[in-house]
Amino acid sequence: MHSQTLYVQLTAAAPLHIGCAEVYEPTSFVIDQAEKELVYFDTGRFLNLLDSDALAKFSAICRKGTPASLIELMKFMRSQARDILISIDGKRIPVVKALAEHYKQTLNLPLHDKRKVNQELNRFQIMRTAFDSLSGEVYIPGSAIKGAIRTAVLNLRNNGRAFPNFKGKSRSLEEYLLEFDFRHTESDPFRLIKVSDFFPVGKAKTRILYAIDRKKKQSKFEARAPYQIIEVVEAETRFIGTVSVFDSFPHGPVKKPVTSEEIRTALHTFYGKEKQREDRELENVGIKPAPVDINGRRIPLRVGRHTGAECVTVEGHRNIKIMQGGRSRPKSLDHATTVWLASDSRNPSTTENLQAFGWAILEMLEHHKFEILKAQVEKKRLLFQEQQKIKVEAWEREQSAKVAQHKKELREKEKREKELAARQEQEEKFQAQWNAMSEEERDLACIRQEEVALKYASGDAKDPIPNIWPKVNDGSTPPEHQKALARAFRERWQAEDKWKVKPKKKKQWKKVQRVKKILGED
Repeated sequence: MHSQTLYVQLTAAAPLHIGCAEVYEPTSFVIDQAEKELVYFDTGRFLNLLDSDALAKFSAICRKGTPASLIELMKFMRSQARDILISIDGKRIPVVKALAEHYKQTLNLPLHDKRKVNQELNRFQIMRTAFDSLSGEVYIPGSAIKGAIRTAVLNLRNNGRAFPNFKGKSRSLEEYLLEFDFRHTESDPFRLIKVSDFFPVGKAKTRILYAIDRKKKQSKFEARAPYQIIEVVEAETRFIGTVSVFDSFPHGPVKKPVTSEEIRTALHTFYGKEKQREDRELENVGIKPAPVDINGRRIPLRVGRHTGAECVTVEGHRNIKIMQGGRSRPKSLDHATTVWLASDSRNPSTTENLQAFGWAILEMLEHHKFEILKAQVEKKRLLFQEQQKIKVEAWEREQSAKVAQHKKELREKEKREKELAARQEQEEKFQAQWNAMSEEERDLACIRQEEVALKYASGDAKDPIPNIWPKVNDGSTPPEHQKALARAFRERWQAEDKWKVKPKKKKQWKKVQRVKKILGED
């Protein structure tokens, strides 16, 4: 199957937000008040850096599972981050000044006011723009660009007609204009259009700001939709990708294929006209339009969220629901009455810094220039992956060391517990042995310095011998016990080299003579 590949550079001309159903979780970021930056980090690595007390506190807060506990959790992350973030290689994303203050106010919400806490937390969700799971870098999915192309081609083929009237059924309209049946997707001409993902050239700049809904005409009533907090790709960020247009087979299921020339014409016609319309509407309310220089090589495109109902519908068949105040029923118009704008504040007092979303410029590149840019993109992605690999390996080594240390601590704990149990068992054994001894047996055990005696011999003195020796001299001590004591003293003194003493050591010499007399060794 033959194909024609268009090598494309896309340059953001206004803030872009590509929805991806992901938010910055409260456990994975803090906002640096001084630098006006959101610091995003890996929660697992963050937890690994906590000491046992901090980790226990974190777990206790998580177990509560209430909206108020989420505020507690955010406060905890901020308090710990002051010391720990230095050790974490976090991603830093600029935030508007008002959001840094908004974050501070959210942390100071009165926890007893459940209604207010719920309301404010629901609004304080920071939506991420689409990002590549391998590199963590923002990108524009090919499906988003292909969807924008599809809308433009449908609009071109319809050419403003309002008939037949499909009564708001976009599926039927698409089948009619593209001449295919949704039940047989192989007949969809866009099956032959393959759009790659678009990755940034150089570093993609992002920022976190507010999306606010404003009426297109001056009114004493504001638009009803609440603000949103979103991450956007900044204007002038460049992306590259490809659009491949395949030929259909003769007599194949695709009856009316889309050509590359039709795509160019459709984009120029549809988005060029919509840009002019929006520019007029914005100027009417004092908002400066996004600068989009359109010429033969530069093609307008609108992509992502908050790009307006007109830019995702076909002229002549627009059926846009407009909500009414109070209990009034919604009405349908062929145009939207409000526009979403990027703002530095959730409630701006002027229109000076308000911007429309989603405008971009497509340019066709020559193959060799595209390959140069592609090599830069791939080099950057490979470098990032290599850096991530190094970080992962370092993390794995860290985890392995922690596991080894934990096992060592468990072994040491088990050893200590066994030693303690053995000592307790021995203690109980000695206690039972001592309790079972008679007074005579205890005296002998003390003289012989048996372990059980050393542990349980009573008396004020550390050495019980001074309390036992008088029994050797005491005439009331039974002779057999007196002899047993004398033999025990002789054995001890012989071992201590105190048996063969000279008379000049009077005290010990007298004791030896007394023992000899009792034992009949005079």
